[in-house]
Parts: sequence; C-alpha cells; structure tokens
Amino acid sequence: MPFWLACAYLLARPVLAHDFWIQASDFRPPPGARVELSLRVGQDFGGEVLPRIDEWIVRFDYHDAGGLQPVPGELGDDPAGYLPAVRTSTLVAYQGERDGVKLKPAKFHAYLRDEGLEWVIAERERRGEADWPAREWYTRHAKALICVGEGAPGWDFRFGLPLELEPERDPCAWRPGQSLPMRLLFRGRPIEGVLVTAYRDTDPQHKIRQRTDAEGRVSLPLDGPGVWLIKAVHMVRAGDDDPEWDWGSYWASFTFER
Repeated sequence: MPFWLACAYLLARPVLAHDFWIQASDFRPPPGARVELSLRVGQDFGGEVLPRIDEWIVRFDYHDAGGLQPVPGELGDDPAGYLPAVRTSTLVAYQGERDGVKLKPAKFHAYLRDEGLEWVIAERERRGEADWPAREWYTRHAKALICVGEGAPGWDFRFGLPLELEPERDPCAWRPGQSLPMRLLFRGRPIEGVLVTAYRDTDPQHKIRQRTDAEGRVSLPLDGPGVWLIKAVHMVRAGDDDPEWDWGSYWASFTFER
C-alpha cells in the first residue's frame, strides 16, 4: 500500500464498530507455510480489513516453540502482518491503542444490549444520563491460534492483555462432542458476569452465548466445523481523572479453526 494511502487510513481511523478479530489466511497450514494475518472490524465475519498502522498498535506479537516475537510487517501492509514459516502451533495477539467515540443514546443502548451490558443502561438511568450522548473510549485485544498438527505446546500462552480470552483445552486437538472451556481475564484476574459469544464463519447467525462464572469460565458447545470467533466486551465507568469520557470498554476476541 502506498504511504499516502496509509496516511489516509490514519486520518479516517475507524470508530467503535462491531467486532474486531485476526483473520489468518490459513488457520491449519502445513509445516513451513507462510501465514498472512489480517486485522478485521465488522460483524458476522464481514466488514473492513485494516492495514498496518503503527500508531494504532500497542503490540502485535506471536508465540510459538521459539518463544515470543513481534509479528513482521511494514507501515500500510494489508494484510497487516505475517508468520514467515510456521513450524508449530502459533498463538498471535494484537492490542490496539485507546481510541474514543461519541454515540447517540439510542445507538449506544442498542449496542449495550447486543453485548450483554444492560447494567450500563441501568446505571445511566440511575445517574439521569439515559437521554445523553455517550462518550466512550475503547481498546481492542485480539488473539488467533494457528494450528500446526495436534498437541503442540503454546496454545495456552498468556500474553497479559488487559482483557484476554484464553482456552483451557487445546483447540487444535478438539474432538466432536467436546465443549471448549474458555476463561476471561481482566488485568490478569478472572471476571464474573461478562457475556461471551461464539459464532462461526459458515453460520454466523447462530450464536452461542454464556456469561462467565465467578472464576471467569464458560464452556462453549461449538457444534460445527469452520472458523470460530469468540468474543467478550467489558465496560467500566471512566474515572474522575479522565473527564473527557463517560465510559471505557475493553474488547477481546479469539479466533481459530475447528
């Protein structure tokens, strides 16, 4: 991508919109293959592909048998990064810089209901803010698992993202009839009551939804083959030291192919 076009993307930085995930060119490649990594924002596996803009990135790393390394790529690249030659199962993580958006009340409340954040609507009503526009900052935290063979170590590596979804069984070795146990951590600690949603590319309208228990756990009955996207959103009230904003949200996703 030409530098001027990358700059145009930067000036038109995307606002909060639906889901954010890492899409691999192949989630189950043969050993030694190059795997391209796209950053996508949208809904039901449709939407925009974002180029690599360093100003938007806090970290973009991968972990395999060789340890933790940055994902290669250049400014404006689309796909935004790549794995040069996968040899073992590889876990990729992306964390974006904080950004913000101002939303009208109806639009804000509709998205809160979609993401299981009804308590925020109740809190806005309690504060007398239900008819006010919402000022929200947000950050995105995406992971993707590239499966090379079965039983390889590293699928459970913890990157330490502010909001992080992590499997508790190797998704690369999934068997029919098994549920996939997942855990949601906020700043390294389990978080209760957050809605976790899973859906796959071949049937995105069918969504599996569960709320995390006291240990941050859900057990997802992933009932078909395809690329699965698992996501969660956690929201907090903005602090008094952050007067520009009313709310802050953390978005997490995890993609892999069953």
